[in-house]
Amino acid sequence: MAAMENKGGYYDLHSHVLPKMDDGSRSPDESIQMLRLSGEQGAAGMMATSHYYPREPVEQFLSRRQHSYEMLCEALSQVQDPLPEVCLGAEVAYHSGLIYEERLASLCLGNSRYLLLELPFSRWEPSVLRDV
Repeated sequence: MAAMENKGGYYDLHSHVLPKMDDGSRSPDESIQMLRLSGEQGAAGMMATSHYYPREPVEQFLSRRQHSYEMLCEALSQVQDPLPEVCLGAEVAYHSGLIYEERLASLCLGNSRYLLLELPFSRWEPSVLRDV
């Protein structure tokens, strides 16, 4: 997993660039096109924040994410032009008990303690605000 370094550009902190993970990229080629476009717009890196939902065990998600990341890295090894780096993270759907998830840190952005949290689309109960 790449560490976030400032290479003179910005970092896109929310992208679905990993192939075949969710509603984002459908292939490594599409991911490369996404990276190219982001690079042309000044991005030095993209945080790959695939959706994580609690119906899937964290370990299973991490395994799928790693497989997708490796598939992308293999495709990137054939690319000659410089592209933004890809850092791993997740877009984590809030659920009751999230704060007790033992592997929560593994869903954070890169090696940070920052979590991209997708809050409920319904009215927030007091417990949501308390947890956050």
